[in-house]
Amino acid sequence: MVLKMKLLLENWRKYLTEEELLAEGRLQQAQNDCSIEKEIGELVQRPEGNCFFYAALLALIHPELKLIKGQHSQQYKGDSAHFWLEDAAGKIIDPTASQYKPGTYTKDREVSPERNLGHIMGHPLFGTLSKDFQKKIKAHKREYMFENWREFITEDWRDTSWETDDEKVTIGDVVDYLGGETTDINVLELSQQLPPLPTRGEKRVRDANLEFPIIVVKNKGQYQFVLDGNHRLQKAIDSHKSTSSIEKVESIKAKILDLDKEETPEVFKKMFGGAG
Repeated sequence: MVLKMKLLLENWRKYLTEEELLAEGRLQQAQNDCSIEKEIGELVQRPEGNCFFYAALLALIHPELKLIKGQHSQQYKGDSAHFWLEDAAGKIIDPTASQYKPGTYTKDREVSPERNLGHIMGHPLFGTLSKDFQKKIKAHKREYMFENWREFITEDWRDTSWETDDEKVTIGDVVDYLGGETTDINVLELSQQLPPLPTRGEKRVRDANLEFPIIVVKNKGQYQFVLDGNHRLQKAIDSHKSTSSIEKVESIKAKILDLDKEETPEVFKKMFGGAG
Protein backbone atom coordinates (compact mmCIF):
# COMPACT_ATOMS: atom_id res chain seq x y z
CA MET A 1 0.00 0.00 0.00
CA VAL A 2 2.79 2.40 0.91
CA LEU A 3 4.68 1.51 -2.27
CA LYS A 4 1.58 2.09 -4.40
CA MET A 5 1.04 5.49 -2.78
CA LYS A 6 4.69 6.39 -3.42
CA LEU A 7 4.36 5.49 -7.11
CA LEU A 8 1.19 7.55 -7.44
CA LEU A 9 2.82 10.61 -5.91
CA GLU A 10 5.96 10.32 -8.05
CA ASN A 11 4.11 9.68 -11.32
CA TRP A 12 0.89 11.57 -10.79
CA ARG A 13 0.83 13.04 -14.33
CA LYS A 14 0.41 9.57 -15.86
CA TYR A 15 -2.92 9.18 -14.11
CA LEU A 16 -4.48 12.45 -15.37
CA THR A 17 -7.23 12.15 -17.95
CA GLU A 18 -6.93 13.92 -21.31
CA GLU A 19 -9.48 16.49 -20.15
CA GLU A 20 -7.50 17.16 -16.99
CA LEU A 21 -4.28 17.56 -19.01
CA LEU A 22 -5.99 20.05 -21.32
CA ALA A 23 -7.27 21.98 -18.32
CA GLU A 24 -3.76 22.06 -16.86
CA GLY A 25 -2.41 23.38 -20.17
CA ARG A 26 -5.06 26.09 -20.27
CA LEU A 27 -4.23 27.06 -16.70
CA GLN A 28 -0.52 27.31 -17.55
CA GLN A 29 -1.33 29.43 -20.64
CA ALA A 30 -3.55 31.69 -18.55
CA GLN A 31 -0.75 32.11 -16.02
CA ASN A 32 1.70 32.97 -18.82
CA ASP A 33 -0.77 35.48 -20.29
CA CYS A 34 -1.23 37.14 -16.90
CA SER A 35 2.54 37.33 -16.45
CA ILE A 36 3.05 39.03 -19.85
CA GLU A 37 0.12 41.41 -19.28
CA LYS A 38 1.64 42.40 -15.95
CA GLU A 39 5.01 42.94 -17.61
CA ILE A 40 3.42 45.09 -20.31
CA GLY A 41 1.71 47.19 -17.63
CA GLU A 42 5.03 47.81 -15.89
CA LEU A 43 7.07 48.35 -19.07
CA VAL A 44 4.91 50.46 -21.39
CA GLN A 45 4.85 54.07 -20.22
CA ARG A 46 4.46 55.95 -23.53
CA PRO A 47 2.53 53.79 -26.02
CA GLU A 48 1.76 56.48 -28.62
CA GLY A 49 4.11 56.16 -31.59
CA ASN A 50 6.36 53.61 -29.88
CA CYS A 51 4.78 50.31 -30.95
CA PHE A 52 7.99 48.93 -32.49
CA PHE A 53 10.14 49.79 -29.46
CA TYR A 54 7.97 48.09 -26.86
CA ALA A 55 6.96 45.09 -28.99
CA ALA A 56 10.59 44.46 -29.97
CA LEU A 57 11.75 44.67 -26.34
CA LEU A 58 9.26 42.04 -25.28
CA ALA A 59 10.10 39.82 -28.26
CA LEU A 60 13.76 39.89 -27.20
CA ILE A 61 13.11 38.61 -23.70
CA HIS A 62 10.26 36.28 -24.73
CA PRO A 63 11.64 34.25 -27.65
CA GLU A 64 8.41 32.25 -27.75
CA LEU A 65 6.67 35.40 -29.06
CA LYS A 66 6.98 36.64 -32.65
CA LEU A 67 7.41 40.33 -33.54
CA ILE A 68 4.89 41.17 -36.26
CA LYS A 69 4.68 44.14 -38.61
CA GLY A 70 1.36 44.97 -40.20
CA GLN A 71 -1.60 47.32 -40.19
CA HIS A 72 -4.07 48.27 -37.48
CA SER A 73 -7.42 49.44 -38.86
CA GLN A 74 -9.98 51.57 -37.05
CA GLN A 75 -13.40 52.53 -38.32
CA TYR A 76 -13.39 56.04 -39.83
CA LYS A 77 -9.64 56.39 -39.22
CA GLY A 78 -8.19 54.02 -41.80
CA ASP A 79 -5.01 51.96 -41.52
CA SER A 80 -1.92 52.66 -39.41
CA ALA A 81 1.44 50.89 -39.70
CA HIS A 82 1.83 48.94 -36.49
CA PHE A 83 3.91 46.34 -34.62
CA TRP A 84 2.59 43.74 -32.19
CA LEU A 85 3.37 40.25 -30.87
CA GLU A 86 1.91 36.83 -31.61
CA ASP A 87 2.26 33.60 -29.63
CA ALA A 88 2.68 30.13 -31.14
CA ALA A 89 -1.10 29.78 -31.49
CA GLY A 90 -1.38 33.07 -33.40
CA LYS A 91 -2.92 34.97 -30.50
CA ILE A 92 -2.26 38.73 -30.77
CA ILE A 93 -0.54 40.44 -27.85
CA ASP A 94 -0.37 44.20 -28.44
CA PRO A 95 1.79 46.09 -25.89
CA THR A 96 0.64 49.50 -27.18
CA ALA A 97 -3.02 48.69 -27.86
CA SER A 98 -4.06 51.52 -25.53
CA GLN A 99 -3.15 54.10 -28.17
CA TYR A 100 -5.96 52.82 -30.42
CA LYS A 101 -9.67 52.18 -30.24
CA PRO A 102 -10.64 48.53 -30.94
CA GLY A 103 -9.93 47.56 -34.53
CA THR A 104 -8.60 44.82 -36.78
CA TYR A 105 -5.05 43.60 -37.34
CA THR A 106 -3.66 42.70 -40.76
CA LYS A 107 -0.37 40.84 -40.62
CA ASP A 108 2.35 41.74 -43.11
CA ARG A 109 5.37 39.73 -41.96
CA GLU A 110 7.48 38.64 -39.02
CA VAL A 111 10.40 40.90 -38.07
CA SER A 112 13.64 39.94 -36.32
CA PRO A 113 14.10 41.92 -33.07
CA GLU A 114 17.77 40.84 -32.89
CA ARG A 115 18.60 42.50 -36.21
CA ASN A 116 17.22 45.74 -34.80
CA LEU A 117 19.09 45.77 -31.48
CA GLY A 118 21.01 48.94 -32.37
CA HIS A 119 17.79 50.74 -33.20
CA ILE A 120 16.18 49.53 -29.96
CA MET A 121 19.11 50.50 -27.71
CA GLY A 122 19.45 53.85 -29.48
CA HIS A 123 15.80 54.71 -28.91
CA PRO A 124 15.26 57.78 -26.66
CA LEU A 125 13.07 55.71 -24.31
CA PHE A 126 15.72 53.04 -23.72
CA GLY A 127 17.22 55.15 -20.94
CA THR A 128 13.85 55.26 -19.15
CA LEU A 129 13.81 51.48 -18.65
CA SER A 130 14.82 49.98 -15.33
CA LYS A 131 18.52 49.22 -14.92
CA ASP A 132 17.75 45.49 -14.69
CA PHE A 133 15.77 45.58 -17.94
CA GLN A 134 18.56 47.48 -19.71
CA LYS A 135 21.06 44.87 -18.51
CA LYS A 136 18.89 42.09 -19.96
CA ILE A 137 18.83 43.75 -23.38
CA LYS A 138 22.55 44.55 -23.35
CA ALA A 139 23.36 40.96 -22.39
CA HIS A 140 21.12 39.78 -25.22
CA LYS A 141 23.00 42.03 -27.65
CA ARG A 142 26.38 40.69 -26.54
CA GLU A 143 25.18 37.12 -26.93
CA TYR A 144 23.75 37.84 -30.38
CA MET A 145 26.93 39.59 -31.54
CA PHE A 146 29.12 36.71 -30.36
CA GLU A 147 26.93 34.21 -32.20
CA ASN A 148 26.59 36.30 -35.38
CA TRP A 149 29.85 38.25 -35.40
CA ARG A 150 30.26 38.11 -39.20
CA GLU A 151 27.24 40.39 -39.61
CA PHE A 152 29.03 43.14 -37.70
CA ILE A 153 32.32 43.11 -39.65
CA THR A 154 32.73 45.47 -42.62
CA GLU A 155 35.76 46.16 -44.77
CA ASP A 156 34.96 49.84 -45.26
CA TRP A 157 34.33 52.29 -42.40
CA ARG A 158 31.69 54.04 -44.52
CA ASP A 159 29.76 50.77 -44.71
CA THR A 160 29.11 50.71 -40.93
CA SER A 161 25.34 50.53 -40.86
CA TRP A 162 22.08 50.42 -38.93
CA GLU A 163 19.06 48.71 -40.38
CA THR A 164 15.51 47.61 -39.90
CA ASP A 165 13.73 45.12 -42.14
CA ASP A 166 12.66 48.04 -44.35
CA GLU A 167 15.55 50.48 -44.39
CA LYS A 168 19.32 50.70 -44.04
CA VAL A 169 21.47 53.72 -43.19
CA THR A 170 25.28 53.72 -43.38
CA ILE A 171 27.66 56.07 -41.62
CA GLY A 172 28.65 57.16 -45.11
CA ASP A 173 25.06 58.32 -45.73
CA VAL A 174 25.15 60.39 -42.54
CA VAL A 175 28.58 61.88 -43.30
CA ASP A 176 27.50 62.83 -46.83
CA TYR A 177 24.40 64.55 -45.47
CA LEU A 178 26.19 66.46 -42.70
CA GLY A 179 29.02 67.66 -44.95
CA GLY A 180 32.14 69.30 -43.53
CA GLU A 181 30.57 71.63 -40.93
CA THR A 182 31.67 70.94 -37.35
CA THR A 183 30.81 72.40 -33.95
CA ASP A 184 32.88 72.55 -30.77
CA ILE A 185 30.84 70.94 -27.96
CA ASN A 186 31.70 71.23 -24.28
CA VAL A 187 32.91 67.81 -23.17
CA LEU A 188 31.34 68.01 -19.70
CA GLU A 189 27.94 69.09 -21.07
CA LEU A 190 27.98 66.29 -23.65
CA SER A 191 29.05 63.56 -21.22
CA GLN A 192 26.29 64.49 -18.78
CA GLN A 193 23.58 63.97 -21.42
CA LEU A 194 24.84 60.68 -22.87
CA PRO A 195 24.61 57.11 -21.52
CA PRO A 196 27.91 55.29 -20.74
CA LEU A 197 29.99 54.96 -23.91
CA PRO A 198 30.43 51.47 -25.45
CA THR A 199 34.22 51.47 -25.81
CA ARG A 200 36.48 48.49 -26.53
CA GLY A 201 39.45 48.76 -24.23
CA GLU A 202 41.79 51.40 -22.86
CA LYS A 203 44.27 51.11 -25.75
CA ARG A 204 41.67 52.11 -28.35
CA VAL A 205 40.74 55.08 -26.17
CA ARG A 206 44.39 56.15 -25.77
CA ASP A 207 45.04 55.81 -29.52
CA ALA A 208 41.94 57.79 -30.55
CA ASN A 209 42.69 60.91 -32.62
CA LEU A 210 40.76 63.97 -31.45
CA GLU A 211 41.49 65.77 -34.73
CA PHE A 212 38.65 63.82 -36.32
CA PRO A 213 35.15 65.04 -35.36
CA ILE A 214 32.66 62.72 -33.68
CA ILE A 215 29.07 62.36 -34.93
CA VAL A 216 26.39 62.76 -32.28
CA VAL A 217 22.59 62.49 -32.53
CA LYS A 218 20.47 65.25 -31.03
CA ASN A 219 16.74 64.80 -30.41
CA LYS A 220 14.19 66.88 -28.49
CA GLY A 221 16.92 69.37 -27.62
CA GLN A 222 19.18 66.78 -25.97
CA TYR A 223 22.22 64.83 -27.13
CA GLN A 224 21.13 61.18 -27.26
CA PHE A 225 24.05 59.02 -28.39
CA VAL A 226 27.23 58.91 -30.47
CA LEU A 227 27.00 57.45 -33.97
CA ASP A 228 30.73 57.59 -34.59
CA GLY A 229 33.60 58.43 -32.25
CA ASN A 230 32.87 56.78 -28.90
CA HIS A 231 36.60 56.22 -28.25
CA ARG A 232 37.44 59.82 -29.19
CA LEU A 233 34.79 61.18 -26.86
CA GLN A 234 35.90 58.87 -24.03
CA LYS A 235 39.48 60.10 -24.49
CA ALA A 236 38.24 63.70 -24.29
CA ILE A 237 36.22 62.91 -21.15
CA ASP A 238 39.22 61.24 -19.50
CA SER A 239 41.41 64.20 -20.47
CA HIS A 240 38.85 66.64 -19.10
CA LYS A 241 39.12 64.92 -15.72
CA SER A 242 42.90 65.29 -15.76
CA THR A 243 44.45 67.58 -13.17
CA SER A 244 47.06 68.71 -15.70
CA SER A 245 46.12 71.89 -17.56
CA ILE A 246 48.23 70.69 -20.51
CA GLU A 247 46.25 67.47 -20.99
CA LYS A 248 42.78 68.81 -20.12
CA VAL A 249 40.31 68.91 -23.03
CA GLU A 250 37.42 71.33 -22.67
CA SER A 251 35.63 70.79 -25.99
CA ILE A 252 35.49 68.31 -28.84
CA LYS A 253 34.84 68.72 -32.56
CA ALA A 254 31.51 67.24 -33.57
CA LYS A 255 29.07 66.91 -36.40
CA ILE A 256 25.52 66.99 -35.10
CA LEU A 257 22.67 65.01 -36.63
CA ASP A 258 19.79 67.10 -35.30
CA LEU A 259 16.54 65.14 -35.61
CA ASP A 260 14.52 68.18 -34.51
CA LYS A 261 15.31 70.02 -37.76
CA GLU A 262 12.54 69.87 -40.33
CA GLU A 263 15.00 69.36 -43.17
CA THR A 264 16.61 66.27 -41.61
CA PRO A 265 15.78 63.27 -43.85
CA GLU A 266 12.87 61.21 -42.59
CA VAL A 267 14.87 58.00 -42.85
CA PHE A 268 17.33 59.34 -40.24
CA LYS A 269 14.51 60.40 -37.95
CA LYS A 270 12.93 56.95 -38.11
CA MET A 271 16.20 55.09 -37.73
CA PHE A 272 17.70 57.11 -34.86
CA GLY A 273 14.68 58.75 -33.28
CA GLY A 274 12.37 55.79 -32.78
CA ALA A 275 9.48 57.17 -34.87
CA GLY A 276 6.73 54.70 -35.65
